[in-house]
Amino acid sequence: MSEQDSKQLDVAETAVSSTGSEIETPNQRKSKGSVVNVLVQGVALFSDGYNVQIMGYMQSVMAKL
Repeated sequence: MSEQDSKQLDVAETAVSSTGSEIETPNQRKSKGSVVNVLVQGVALFSDGYNVQIMGYMQSVMAKL
C-alpha cells in the first residue's frame, strides 16, 4: 500500500467515525427545539390575529355608539 492510499484510508475512517451517535444527539436536540420554536411562533401568530380581529369588531361597535 502506498502512502497516498494510507492517507485516503485515514480520511475514510475519519468520515465514518464522525457520523457516529455523538453527532446525532445534538441534531436531535436541535430538531426538537426547532419544532417547539415553530409551534410557539404559530401560537403567537394566531393570538395576534385573534386580537386584531377583536379590535376590528370593537372599533365598528364603538363607532356606532
